[in-house]
Amino acid sequence: LIVVLEQKVCIYLLRGLSLIDTLLTSPNPSGLCVATTAAAAAATTTAAAATSAAAPTTAEATPQQPHRQTLAVACPALQKGTVQVLFYSIPAEGVPGAPDEAGGSEPDTALMQSLSISAHENELCCLCLSSDGSILASASVKGTLIRLFSSASGQLLKEVRRGVNPAMITCLCISPCNSLLAVCSNTGTLHLYRLGESEVAAAAAAAAAAAAAAAAAGTPPAATHAGAAAPTATRITSSSSATRETVASATSYNPLTAAAAAAAAAAAANAAGDNHPNSSSSSSSSSSSSGGSAGGTNVRSSWPLLAKISPYFQSEWSMAQFKFHFSENFAAVCAFGQEPQTLLALTADGCFYKLKFDLSHGGPMTRETFLRLAADEGL
Repeated sequence: LIVVLEQKVCIYLLRGLSLIDTLLTSPNPSGLCVATTAAAAAATTTAAAATSAAAPTTAEATPQQPHRQTLAVACPALQKGTVQVLFYSIPAEGVPGAPDEAGGSEPDTALMQSLSISAHENELCCLCLSSDGSILASASVKGTLIRLFSSASGQLLKEVRRGVNPAMITCLCISPCNSLLAVCSNTGTLHLYRLGESEVAAAAAAAAAAAAAAAAAGTPPAATHAGAAAPTATRITSSSSATRETVASATSYNPLTAAAAAAAAAAAANAAGDNHPNSSSSSSSSSSSSGGSAGGTNVRSSWPLLAKISPYFQSEWSMAQFKFHFSENFAAVCAFGQEPQTLLALTADGCFYKLKFDLSHGGPMTRETFLRLAADEGL
């Protein structure tokens, strides 16, 4: 249970409602906070997927204690534009055969790793964690750029552009396989970006390998993004105790997160397809001598040589888009559907959309289903 107040975030275990931690934040009137859990049972699956993209030591470092799960939490830090990411080891809820910890002593809850990521110059507007907790997506109140980081190391993996004019990002959503990012804004548009380009896969794999090597050597993983603070850790010996014991960063490393990052890299690499037909990529790997498409990527500027003058010309734009029926005070949230290449969206005026996108060619999405859930008052 996570309770978000204007200047702090309180994290509780549902079992006994014992307090795990209290996080201080900058003024947060919108209640910005995201969290995800990775069960111990998922560690085996994650490690198996990671073996194809990371060194064997990564997979060997993955096993977790039985009846435990990892909780990842991301919320604003005290500094403007900075995200604090924390990983906790907590008792798994409802695991068959789990020991009864209710009698007598309280269950141990440990803060395994924490780090700060200087994500934007402006105030934060929207955050998203991937389902395995390995990737963090963020947007500021300016709403023109979305950045993706390795949540384990703080390394900047990718930066994509929504547009030039300011907008409010109302939703960020990463696909279950970590290969796509969907973005909704108050301009009435939904943008889809591919995260499976070779440089992103290489960066994620490198971050996972570096973290695994650091864990094996007994040294802490470094936050490599400019402005990011080095990870620190605090062990909480009792969920109701206000006293914390600060421990060395070498003990703060979460091997499950590193394996998840490697698995995300493997999934992203396997998801690469054909290039967007309307894009003019400056990368030699994304264009062929005949001018055809060679790999599915986001749209890039056709003037790459001007990137030295302005970073705008090295931006990546969405590969697929959809335009909603725009209304005043528009807002929307979205999620990836169970069917392949589908997105589900719900707007503030009470409309539901099921959209279909084409990974091979990109372009405008097609509307498969439309339902008006609220007649007048909206949602």
